[in-house]
Amino acid sequence: MRLMRICLLLGIGLLLGLLLAIPTSQRGTVGGVPCAPLSAEVSTDPGNPTLLFEDATDSEYYPTQLTSYYYETMASIYNCHVVGVRPLQATPNVSLHLFFDSGYSLPIRSSDRGMGALEWVVYKRSGAVYPKVSVGFGSDAWARVQWDGAFRLYEREVVANLVNETDFIDAYAFSLFYTKTYALTLTVPATGDYDLYLYALEPDEAAGPDDYERKSATNGSGLHEEISDYSPTSITGGDHVAVITWVAGNGTYSFTFEQAGGDDQIPGFSWVGGALSLLVIPLLRKVGARRRHKSETARTPYV
Repeated sequence: MRLMRICLLLGIGLLLGLLLAIPTSQRGTVGGVPCAPLSAEVSTDPGNPTLLFEDATDSEYYPTQLTSYYYETMASIYNCHVVGVRPLQATPNVSLHLFFDSGYSLPIRSSDRGMGALEWVVYKRSGAVYPKVSVGFGSDAWARVQWDGAFRLYEREVVANLVNETDFIDAYAFSLFYTKTYALTLTVPATGDYDLYLYALEPDEAAGPDDYERKSATNGSGLHEEISDYSPTSITGGDHVAVITWVAGNGTYSFTFEQAGGDDQIPGFSWVGGALSLLVIPLLRKVGARRRHKSETARTPYV
């Protein structure tokens, strides 16, 4: 009996030693890719979808090919959002489909850009929505899924944030007026490669990657993106969403928009308005600085 206890203790000690010998950075990984907890596996049952949390990125494992995985978002105080999925491997093909009904009967918009591509759908709706990720033929897939509410942004307000391999997509909502001309500027860090897309949305409308009004997608690190001389039409004037996507690298970017041509194009601008702007704009920039990072402060609803 005593010998059995000694052997048992030696066995436990050997097992602990093997576990401690594994580097911390490699625990819970497969080939260096972070594993999702077993309790977080995605539902393949449309009647019991996995809940997505706002302004959060989930690491997901899709173990079965030719299968659909179902999500549900919460209702939100924001009325513009973006949902995206970024495969961590070149294969298989992973596509994203967005539904406004819990029965997943008819997709409002889909994104299927091909093997290993970042997929996203931007939409204007404050109620719950129902994303579906479909995995094509190839192999099991690791991916990250992200659901973000859009920051409300004011003209000339400069916002700073970052995108990277984990937090790979951001969105900003604002109004652009018909008959006016605008310039949007994304200042990219030397260590990053990010792209800029501009969408015009009506209530209960969604758009995929290729449904943009304008885009700027220069290939290469540290190259800034700009959409200049953009004039909304009588149809597209109103609510717009700028989507910033990660391509490679990392680092903090800054984003802003303004009317092209200076203050003389602002409706009703006068010396009184100019004096007021000197007081108001610094305050807006301070507010923007306080909410640069999504995790630091609550967002202002876009209404």
